[in-house]
Amino acid sequence: MKHVLLVHGMNGDDTSWTDFDQRLTDTHCSAKKLTLPGHNTLIPIANIPGEIAETGARHDPGITMQDYVDHIVSYIPEGSKAILIGHSMGGAVISHVALAHPDKVEKLIFVGAMMPHTGESILDVEARIKSHPPFNPLVATADITLHVFQGMNFVFQPAGPVPEKLGTIAASRNIPKVAIVTHKDPVIPRQRQDEAAQVLQDAGHRVTLEKIDTGHFPMFDKPNTLHSLLEAHVPD
Repeated sequence: MKHVLLVHGMNGDDTSWTDFDQRLTDTHCSAKKLTLPGHNTLIPIANIPGEIAETGARHDPGITMQDYVDHIVSYIPEGSKAILIGHSMGGAVISHVALAHPDKVEKLIFVGAMMPHTGESILDVEARIKSHPPFNPLVATADITLHVFQGMNFVFQPAGPVPEKLGTIAASRNIPKVAIVTHKDPVIPRQRQDEAAQVLQDAGHRVTLEKIDTGHFPMFDKPNTLHSLLEAHVPD
């Protein structure tokens, strides 16, 4: 039995993954979509642009990256490994899990995701994204708001994990990785995704590159295409 855990991104919860737990669960695979600790204070849709502009839509409930890691690992059965699928900031989170518990991770799959380098934090990756074209904050916010209208929750992001640095990526070199690059992504432009994947490859990581012709949320925009891509990398 394969164990698959779906990890959402910044300001998200398990609604970001729509019905992908059901799509990926069959006789050979058990899939679960998670809500990370502290991601439980909903922001009304009318307030989203203002909160992003004024506070970064963040608060401080005392959550740390270790809390994220412990929460994810608690869903991996004793003596088993899991395939971790991270969207957006979830890519950084699963990278931390892989460094802390390489014996519990079978594969990392990044979907329109942050792929931090050694010594980088989520804050560092965010700054790198925002400091280069074609990032446009208004377009990014519009893309997020559109998907909230389609049923995705937008919550306050715990501030604690954001500045925490990733350890040396060499420690997860032996874990296979897949980067599903979202080619029309206004939140994490594909150029930044491609660059991050290349850094991993240059460091000796085996990274399989896939692409999907969507914005930041392929689970909403092209769910059947994303399902097919994920199924191809979650073998029986």
